[in-house]
This record gives sequence, structure tokens and C-alpha cells, in this order.
Amino acid sequence: MSNFDFLQPDWPEFVEDAKAVEQLVRFDPRGACGRARYLIEQVVLWMYEYDEDLSLPYDTSLYNITDAMPFKKIVDYKVYNKIHVIRKAGNLALHDNKQVTEDKALQICKETFHVLFWLYRTYTTDEQPKPEIKFDPNKVPEVDFDNLLSSEELKVLEEQMEEKAEKLRELQQSLEAKDEEFKQRNREIKQMRLQTRKFADNHDYNEAETRELLIDVMLREAGWDPGMPNVREYEVDGMPNPSETGYVDYVLWDDNGKPLGLVEAKRTTRSYEEGKHQGKLYADCLEEEFGQRPIIFLSNGYEIWVWDDKQYPPRPTLGFYTKSSLQKLFFQKREKEKLHLVDVDQDISGRYYQNMAVQKVSERFQEGHRRALLTMATGTGKTRTSISITDVLLRYKWAKRVLFLADRNALVRQAYKAYAEHLPDIPIVNLVEEKNDTSARVVFSTYPTMLNQIEQLEEGERKFDPGYFDLVIIDEAHRSVYNKYQAIFDYFDSLLLGLTATPKSDVDHDTYELFRTEQGNPTFAYGLDQAVDDNFLVPPKKISVLGKFLTEGVKYSDLSPEEQKEYDDLLADDETGAIPDHIPPAKLNSWLYNRDTVEKVLKQLMEGGIKVEGGDRVGDTIIFAKNHRHATYIQKIFDENYPHYAGHFAQVIDNKVDYSQDLIDKFCAPGEMPAIAISVDMLDTGIDAPDVVNLVFFKPVRSKAKFYQMIGRGTRLRPDLFGPGQHKEKFLIFDYCGNFEFFEENPEGYENSSSASLSARNFEKRLLLTAKLQNDPYKQDEELQNYRNSILDLLHQQISNLEKQSVQVRPHLKLIHRLENRGVWDHLESHERKEIVRKLAELVPVDLTEDEMSRRFDLLMLTIQHELLDGVLQERATKNNVIALSENLYSKRHIPAVKKVRPTLEKVLSEEFWEAPQLLQLDEVRKNLRELMHLIDAKKREPVYTNFEDNFGEPTVIDSVNESAVDPKRYKRKLIKFIEEHKNHLIIEKIRNGEPLTDKDVETLEEFLVEVDPKVSTDDFHEILGEGMELINFIRSSTGLSRDAVMKEFEEFLQDKRLSSTQIQFIKQMIEFYTQNGHLEVADLYEPPFSFINEDGIEGVFNDKANIIELLIDKVEKLNEVQVG
Repeated sequence: MSNFDFLQPDWPEFVEDAKAVEQLVRFDPRGACGRARYLIEQVVLWMYEYDEDLSLPYDTSLYNITDAMPFKKIVDYKVYNKIHVIRKAGNLALHDNKQVTEDKALQICKETFHVLFWLYRTYTTDEQPKPEIKFDPNKVPEVDFDNLLSSEELKVLEEQMEEKAEKLRELQQSLEAKDEEFKQRNREIKQMRLQTRKFADNHDYNEAETRELLIDVMLREAGWDPGMPNVREYEVDGMPNPSETGYVDYVLWDDNGKPLGLVEAKRTTRSYEEGKHQGKLYADCLEEEFGQRPIIFLSNGYEIWVWDDKQYPPRPTLGFYTKSSLQKLFFQKREKEKLHLVDVDQDISGRYYQNMAVQKVSERFQEGHRRALLTMATGTGKTRTSISITDVLLRYKWAKRVLFLADRNALVRQAYKAYAEHLPDIPIVNLVEEKNDTSARVVFSTYPTMLNQIEQLEEGERKFDPGYFDLVIIDEAHRSVYNKYQAIFDYFDSLLLGLTATPKSDVDHDTYELFRTEQGNPTFAYGLDQAVDDNFLVPPKKISVLGKFLTEGVKYSDLSPEEQKEYDDLLADDETGAIPDHIPPAKLNSWLYNRDTVEKVLKQLMEGGIKVEGGDRVGDTIIFAKNHRHATYIQKIFDENYPHYAGHFAQVIDNKVDYSQDLIDKFCAPGEMPAIAISVDMLDTGIDAPDVVNLVFFKPVRSKAKFYQMIGRGTRLRPDLFGPGQHKEKFLIFDYCGNFEFFEENPEGYENSSSASLSARNFEKRLLLTAKLQNDPYKQDEELQNYRNSILDLLHQQISNLEKQSVQVRPHLKLIHRLENRGVWDHLESHERKEIVRKLAELVPVDLTEDEMSRRFDLLMLTIQHELLDGVLQERATKNNVIALSENLYSKRHIPAVKKVRPTLEKVLSEEFWEAPQLLQLDEVRKNLRELMHLIDAKKREPVYTNFEDNFGEPTVIDSVNESAVDPKRYKRKLIKFIEEHKNHLIIEKIRNGEPLTDKDVETLEEFLVEVDPKVSTDDFHEILGEGMELINFIRSSTGLSRDAVMKEFEEFLQDKRLSSTQIQFIKQMIEFYTQNGHLEVADLYEPPFSFINEDGIEGVFNDKANIIELLIDKVEKLNEVQVG
């Protein structure tokens, strides 16, 4: 008797192999798995041969033919998962030298039974459903060791099997000739499948066992063998049930026979919480039996929670610990010392606040928290503090291995050197430059390098398990890092320490959330002001020098006649001859480079900057340039004006310069050249250069966090810089781009939030398109429904093809497995689509062999399809982009590939096509043209070099130290809070509504505000805030304008049906800006947040509507004007 007797007489071609799998289970488990894989491959090939809905692809590997969309449509997702499990087990059996147990082979035999029963049930001609059959393990034959075949007999048997296989191949070839018979058979097969759909599939496919296999895979990744003795279903005594007996799903054993961990497994449909108490009871029983309490893992196959229930509550993890990690954990539980009042090595971190930081972090970890956040000003020794914390945790047996993560190679290298200096006896390794050394106690890496490391599997096991590191340190922790690399922090089940130079009041909410700390209350904070007061940092002297071109742009009308001629020659449009009236400030140093501007900035630095060497040369300086071309232009002008330095004194340092790290090292070393580093992003953060005494901001900065980091380049102490006993006491900041003024008006700055990737946006657009096609009248159109199905097929395939063992994919496995059922996609609700986009869209891999412009064209055409369905295609300008691209391609119609699509191009270029395009026609355009997008000539603005005379205002010292007993910034903050609390005050409300004011109103307002702080005199009040209009503008910037008042001014534009959605968005951003800031300069319309909508600001958004630009500027001037008197 065999479990596979049901295959007789209908399926004789599979009976022999099926029974062979069964017979090999106990005799040769590895062979059973290999034979099962071979059998399933034959079954799938049979389906491709006889089922007319399936066409064999070019790549006939088992993975490829089972992964094809038509195949997945036919096979139920439960059965598909079983085929996947059999394929993987067979591959491991054939290519991996690890032992395959009888239990594993028996499971694979069961899975094979379920697949073949599905085949038997599905491809039947019976009018009635097939009777239910269950797998019986007792039918699997035992091995008769007395009658085993000799090696010679086995060889003969193998030859016979090969002869049989050859006959089968010959039979298959002969069958291929019978085309007409095949066609008839295909029709019968399709009828069979249609017939079986009438019956519900009530067969028990044993989802619980499939769940166990999911857990098995993750256990094997961690080096555990679920088939070893006593691992599965281990019997324990002492359970609170009548028999007092229980069976632990998995026990993870130490080499000494004691339990290190247990796994309590629940069905995939149940929460880990349901197994929590049961897991605890099993741990109690094992502790009673072996004198050692195991770590509890709770899993339903999709989620894993680790519970060290004597120390921490359960917490999620993305994998199981290896044996060595569990052994290490037990060692730490026995040996680690309490972290109250730890002994801090003063040679590493001897400053009082560093010791406080170490103590605070240690206490937090001792209290059971697993995450801590330090906010410490640049230059106060964040890295050394982290070294001291590492030293404490290593000495007190809380950590064996530490991971230090930074976002740039230079920062990783710098941290590596610091650790090597202060912990010389601790083995360390830099993964960016070296292979992992398992003996290393501290590992350094960038985020991408570590993500790649944890994604890799070597012989089915991961390089690093979740318990490999005991402490992970994140250098400069902020939103952009964990938005992109959250998977790293989710994967490693370690203590987590975040370091940031951003002041605690400016750290974003998400960062506090990541480190489980209260908003505005990090584990420890030490700011710039405190460090200056303590003489651990030097203060900046901030000098604002506002240049006309850098703040207002270049106006044609302001130029001299000679300059106007140069302007005409350089800036006239080649085709139309049109000349712009105004070059906005955002374009200066983007593509317009003005010699006089650069010369005047350099002259002021060389003459007014802090000098060293007895005043003979300007001290070390960083010039923050806008881009590489800007930086090289600054260097060129410097070398021409100061040739005696022979090209060594000022050097460009950015990622386009060869051996840039060598230049950084030389710049940071005392007395070496270059003395002026012209930097593009590379010196903004993390560089320790104490000799720096001058910073030049030659570019606008809008991120507050980045601005603080850049200022921090000059704050470090430097003893004897100006001679023995003459220390560095301050540094100068020359700001030519109004950054200080910007942050006074916008205390929070602007963070350029990370937008969705191109592939993710395409995925979302396609999914939303299928939702719209569900509605009337489109759902009545058969062609459109076929098109909808084709899109869903594509999306289904993209999700089904996600690598299930990826640590980025694993948290979403439950959703992915549900979506592997193609039928689910046909009836998605709105919230389900949002969940799919939010969790999975960014995980869809990009085809790197495909040109990026092809994907951009997909996005453009999908946008137009949405506009067509929404009824706004004609009023939007999006289609003009397609026309422009088509014109560009049409000019290349001599190229054979373009010549082939000439009819499509001519159609797109015709006015008739755009009068009433059809959805499917638009998709045809997309398909025909997308592969040609790489031929499009990229729009690239060539640089323009001018020498117009620029005008700079007088240098203004901002917030000079100790010039007033009143701290202006603190006083302004106090007033802003007061004004916010009293914004319903009659006069403040009039200002917010843009209403005219009387002189008496202004006088009353001053008296009202002066009373806020009795320590501030009227003179101090006027000095800090100004009088009249200055005070009114301060009120406006503090409270913003009333939204209703601003909306009223812009109402006519919002109702204008001729404006596109992007243009409306721009106007809404103007309203928002006024509401938040109370004032808007014309120049702001070319800067963030407006340049986030279009890099050319207002001109880019309204490039086809010059009259609207004029009207909007008139509105700005009107709203900015305040009538007094």
C-alpha cells in the first residue's frame, strides 16, 4: 500500500516516481528530496505540455516556469508554496553537503502528496468531486537493513532507471509529433479545469506544516538543524493540564545538553501574543528539568518575537539567534556587572560632560531600556564619548561586539582611527575596506555596506545573525538615515545608541520615536552655548555680507550699457533671440558664474579673515561652494589673483577630485597645504580640523541640522595656534547668501523630505489606474478590463518575485503571501492599495539594465492616462512633454529604431490624436517609445561666465558675543511665544489680517510688548526688534498671516480652470508660506520650498503663462505692503 495509489490508473507516468520518493524517505532522505524535486518538475512540464493556457518560456528552469504568471493563475497559492518548498529542498539536497534527516524527507514526501492530489483533483473528467484522501505516514516503508542492496545491485538499478528515463525521453519526442491529438487533449484539459472549479477545494493542504517550513528556513539561516534529535516536539513535564505533559515545538540545545532557547510556533493566522503564556510555561518546565531557563522565541512563521523574560519584555526581531549568539547571551546574563556608577576611563573621555553622558547611557541601559540618544554639539567629542561607552560595555560584560555605522566612508575611516587610538588592544575591522574578521570586537561600516552584508546568504546561512552585535552605534542619527536603512535597525536585536550634533530642540519627532525617548528630552544633551561657556569650544563671530546678485539676482535694467551688451551676447536664446529680464539668485553659481562676485568674496576673506603665522597668511578656511563647477571656478579665480601660492594654497575637495581623502588629511594636519578647502558637501560634517578659523558660506543652506554641522567645523579648540600661549578663541563665519537671516525667519528651516523612487511611483500609478478602471463606464468595456488584468498581472508578478529571504522583505511576508494569490488583486479596497504601496512599492527591484529615461517615460504616460480618466487631460500641460519628446525623436528618424516607430511619432505629433485619445492608445505610445528614450538629447544648460560689477553691503556682525546683557535670540523666542499666545489681541489680529494700522496702533503695540520682560528697556527693545515697520514685520513673521486673509487675495487664481494642478500647488504653497512666515520676497519664489516643485521656481512652473507670473508678483508686493498712518 502506498499514499500514491490514487494516481492509478489515470496518472501512470507519475506513479513510479511518487512511490520512489516514498520508499526513499527512510532509506535515503537526501535522495527522497532530490527525487521529489525531479517528480514535481515532470508534473509542471506535463502541465505546460497539455494545458493550452500555458506556453513554455525560453528559460525552462523549474524556478522560471513555476514563477510565470499564467502558471500562478492556475495553481492555488497554497499549492504554489508547496512546490516552492519542494524545489528548494531538492536543490539543497543536491548541492548542500549538510545532512538531510528522515523527518525532513517525510515532510517533503507529504508536500509532494498534496501537490499530486491537487493535480489529480484538478485535471479530472469526472462529473463528481474526487473523494478526500489524507496522507498516512504509516504507509512510508521502514528500512529492512537485513536485505539492503549491495553497491553492485544499486549500480544495476541506477542503470535501469537511466534506461527508463531515456525511454521516457524518446516517448516524449514521439508524442511531440502528434499535434492534432495534443490540440484535442488541450481542449479536454481546459474542460477538466473548468469542471473542477464547480467544486470547492476542501482538501486539507496542512497550512500548519507549511508554517513550520517557514520557521525551519529561518532556523537553518541561523545554523540550527530542525531535524536533529529532540529539537521538534520535545516532551516536558509539569504543564498545567490533566496529563501534566506538553510538547515544545522546537528546543535549541547547547553543546552541554542544556536548552538555550525554545520556539513556540502558532498558526500564521494567529498572533504571537497567543503563544506567550504557553512559551513561558514551557520555559518553566525546561528550567525545572535542566536548571537553565531558555530564551523564548514566539513565531507564527511571519513574525518572530524574542523574550528574555527575566530581563526584557518581548520584542520583534527578523530572525533567530545562532548558537554562538545564545551562548554569548547566557555568558552575559551570568557575568555582566551592574552599570550604576560605572568607572569611566578618563584617558578616553576626561571631560565632565562626557562622563555624565556615559553615566546617563549606562543608567538607561541598566533600567531595561535598549535605546539611548545623545545630542552633543560638534567638537564636544561625540565619537570619544561613544568609545568610552563601548569600553564600559565591553569591560562590564554587556557587549562582546559593537557595530559603528556612519553614512560616508570618510566618517567611517575617522571613527576607525579614533577607536584604534583609544582602544588599542581591541580588535577592530572596517568593512568598507576589509573583509569581516570574526575576531573583531568593533566593526565599522557604512549603511549600504552593512545592508548588503546582512542580505547575503553563504551556504544558506547569514553572515550576521540578529544577535551578533550587542551594541549598534548610529553616527549622526536623523530621519533620512533610518527612513532608508530602517531594515538594519530592525534586523539587529541589540542595544542602540544614536549620536547627533543637532540641538535637542531641533531634533525631529521621528528620531526621538526611533530611540524611544520623549520629544525634546534625549538621554543626554550638551549644546554649543554650554560648551562655549565651559571653554570647551570657541564661539563663532557671524558676519553677514549681503551681495546684490546673491540675494536679488541679476537684473538687466541694473547693468551698465557695456554689461548689457555682454548680457545680450551671452544670454540671448539661440533660436528666438529672447533675453530674460532677470536671472534669479538661485541660478547664480548654478549655471551663471560671475567673476566680480567671486573676486570680492575672496578679497574680503584674504583681507578680513583671521590670520595666522604672525598675520602673514590667512588661517585655515573652508569655503562651502554650491557645486563642483562653482568650486573649480573659485579655485581658478583664486589662483589668478594670488599666483605666488603656486596653486597649492586653495584646493577643491569633493567627490569628483581624485585622492580627495589625501587632501582632507593634509588640510586637517597643522601647517600643511591646502590652507583653503573649497568644499562641495565633503567637509560639511564629521571632519576634525581644529586649525579652521574662517568659514565662508558661498551657498544657501536650508536644512537646520546641516547648517549646525557646517558651523561646527570651526568650533574646536586649538591651543597655541597664534604662538605659545596664544590660543584660538573664536572663528569667523562669512555668510554671503543670507543664511542667518533665513534661519531667523524660518527657525525650523526646510528639510527636503525623501520622495518615493521612480519605480515606486510607477507601481503606485499602475495600481491606482486599476482602481479607476473598476468604475463605470470603464468596467463595461471588455478591452479595458483585459488591459486592467494585464496591469494586475504585472504588479502581481513584481510582488510574487520579491526575494522572500531578504531582511527588507521579511517583515511583510504575510501580506506578500496573501498577494501571491492572483485573485486577491481583483478586489482590493482603497486601504489595501495604500498598504501595498506603503509597505511594498519601494521593495520592487529595479532592472538596472534598463535606461532610467524609459522608466521616467512610463511615469509620464501613466500620469497622462490618469488625467484622461479624471477628465483633465485637455486643461493640463503634461501632454506637451510627450509632444516635445516625440519631436526630439522625430528629428532622428534616420536611425533605424526610430524609423520603425515613425507612425507612432506622427500620430503623437498630430493635433487630432490629442483631441480624444483612448487609454489603450496612450499605452501603445508608451510601449513603442519607451525603449528609445535614451536617444533624447538631454537638456543641459551650458555654463555662462560673466564679469558684471556686483555690489556688497557693509559687513554686519550678527549676535556678537557679550555685546549686550540681553540675549537677543532668547528674548525673541520669548516674544514669539508671547505673541502666539496673544494673537487674538486687537492690533496683532489686524496685522495678521493685513489691515491698515494707525500710528496709535503701533505705539500701543510697542507698549504692550515691552511689558513682557521688565529687564528689557525700551532702547534694548528697539535695538533688538527695530521700530515701526520692522516691528510689524517681526509680528508677521512670528504669527504668519491669517489663512482666510491670504486665501481671499489668491481666490481668483485658485478658481482659474486654465491652471494646471502643479500651478495650483505652487499658489497653495505661496498661501502656506504667508500663513507660516507672514512675508514673502520675490526671490523666495525661486528657492525651497518652491524650487522643490520645479527647480526653476515660479518661472519653471508658469513657463507658459508670463502674465500669471506678473499678477502673482503684484500680489506679493501688495501683501508685503503694510499701511501705517
